[in-house]
Amino acid sequence: MDSLGTFFREAREAKDLTLEQVGAITRIQESYLQAIEEENFHVLPQKVFTKGFVRTYAQMLGLEEEEALRRFSAVAGSYYQKEEDEHQQVIKREEEDRKGKANRNAVIILTGVILVGLVFILPGEQSPSPTSFQEQKSKTASDFSTQPADEPEAGQAVSSEAQNPTSSLNVEEAPFPVTPGSKTVPTPSGGTQLDPGLVEVVEEASVATPVGVVRTMRSPFEPGMGEQDGPLMLELEALEITWVVVRSDDREPHEALLQPGERALWRAHDRFFLTLGNAGGVKVTLNGEPRGPFGERGTVIRDLEIKP
Repeated sequence: MDSLGTFFREAREAKDLTLEQVGAITRIQESYLQAIEEENFHVLPQKVFTKGFVRTYAQMLGLEEEEALRRFSAVAGSYYQKEEDEHQQVIKREEEDRKGKANRNAVIILTGVILVGLVFILPGEQSPSPTSFQEQKSKTASDFSTQPADEPEAGQAVSSEAQNPTSSLNVEEAPFPVTPGSKTVPTPSGGTQLDPGLVEVVEEASVATPVGVVRTMRSPFEPGMGEQDGPLMLELEALEITWVVVRSDDREPHEALLQPGERALWRAHDRFFLTLGNAGGVKVTLNGEPRGPFGERGTVIRDLEIKP
């Protein structure tokens, strides 16, 4: 039994047709037709599209479609199975990376919450309250007032310090003003001072990313597969994290995982086929004109045709 490539080439040559003529009739790129005849499947797009090319090519040459598809499965089955296995491995690694990143973010957030909680809780447990300062002042003054004073000799004037024993005491009139989240430590003079180490922690803990800040839009994402040309330009701008698959004309589909704020550009001659993993999370424009919306947030839209 002839191989798939020989099967098509002999039938085409029997009709005295060139690959260019077949491509003009079937609207299949000449490079794809040549890859089918040479069985270079790595040049061809995904299996589902290549099967369509095989079926169309067989119809055009008047060959039996099922026989052409059977030959295709026989020679290309192992290649596409290997490609599918590799694709699944890539998806699995990406999923593991996303889970790992989510776990790391959760640990960072939890650690931040704990640190902020400690900053506000510990000073409240360790800092003396204004009431304790007043009680200490009253107790100290009471101790001095109960101590016996030396009897002055007759005719000797009583000093001002003896008349007011509490005037010479080194007692704070009010506690040192403590800012929220600060810690006070005793000094040799009985006063208070700020703990520099804890103040530095408070300043670091107070720096946080504002909630709702939009990420700076990156440069446009270009698929860069070597076939991006044509008068039509499809632009996708991600409002939320979105998985997209875009096929330009009959070319190989391209996949992309867009983060919020990222854009992606594709070009085509006639039309696009678009698959959206989050229809409400992406803004679609064709040659600068808005298209859509095509669904709610989280809705999956498959094989949506976009054309002028």
